[in-house]
Amino acid sequence: MEDIDSLRFALSVDYYDVLSNQPHFPGYPLFCFIFKLLYAISGSLGFSASIIGGFSMFFIIVFAQKIYYLITNSKSFILTLILFFNPFLWIMSNRYMPDLLGLSLLVMGLYFFLSILKNNNINNQIFLGLSIGLLLGVRISYLPFFIPLLYLFFCTKKSRYFIFSTIFFTLLWFFPWIFITNFSELLQVALNDTQGHFFRWGGTIYSEESSLLYRFIKILESIFADSFGMWWNNRHWLTLINSFFLIPFFLFTVCKIFINIKSIKKEHVIIIAVFLCYFIWVFLFQNIVYKPRHLMPFIPIVSIFITYGLTHYYYHLNTKLMRCLFMILFIPYILISLKLVHQHTNDSSI
Repeated sequence: MEDIDSLRFALSVDYYDVLSNQPHFPGYPLFCFIFKLLYAISGSLGFSASIIGGFSMFFIIVFAQKIYYLITNSKSFILTLILFFNPFLWIMSNRYMPDLLGLSLLVMGLYFFLSILKNNNINNQIFLGLSIGLLLGVRISYLPFFIPLLYLFFCTKKSRYFIFSTIFFTLLWFFPWIFITNFSELLQVALNDTQGHFFRWGGTIYSEESSLLYRFIKILESIFADSFGMWWNNRHWLTLINSFFLIPFFLFTVCKIFINIKSIKKEHVIIIAVFLCYFIWVFLFQNIVYKPRHLMPFIPIVSIFITYGLTHYYYHLNTKLMRCLFMILFIPYILISLKLVHQHTNDSSI
């Protein structure tokens, strides 16, 4: 049990009641239903959470690979390695939280969004609607990520299958949720908690005293130090070695994008747009000072950036020996991940 939010989700398995903060609004009904169903079968909270986390990690890796292939026309085992041993994703895959399942739906939705740009067929639209509809019942705070979906309505001829699919898969969990919850009381809780999140306790720019510069620094810390085990103040020297290995390849990809900015493709613009929308959302309206998990959607794209740079140099090495020595540089990253995961098996805050 990591924190009070984990406790609320654990309690919701025994008795789901949004009005009693089990869990807190918006209730995460689809995640709680899956969690409760697995618990009824297994009888173990830890096992149930790990099953959800394991499947979520699988889908994150699969669809991140598909996105990588979509934008580079190549595949890379390095991306799988980076995501599989990512310390933050690994830890979150065992927590009683919906974040990782939400991230898997987000990555899945992004893939089908990009696919529509190349082939606006019925299947891509239906699966995009499936991703968005299910995401709303798992992790609604990820929704601003898909604001650029407005592009489909104004710049493409066909989007009706996406609209119908989104409505159908949303109503699939929404109607049962309303049926088991008092609607008038739920509406009152929604208004109270929404106002509280933005103006009282949510860690937004309206309720948090930290400066905008400090919030930006915490974003960088969450993405690079917390998510990828890189160096930060008072961290182990091994994280410094890991930083010297990973950061140059990330910067290589960033520089290549700026150098080739004139030949940038439509799918690249969409990727920049979705992450920019989400960055603005979390920067202004999420508790990024104390909860780095809000920055999880940046992990797959940073992993793709690092992978592109690593792959570029890996396949330019002439001998197997040089490639083996190159892969040894991954050892600090893996050791940091294993150490952090082991630490989180010990006593926690609760």
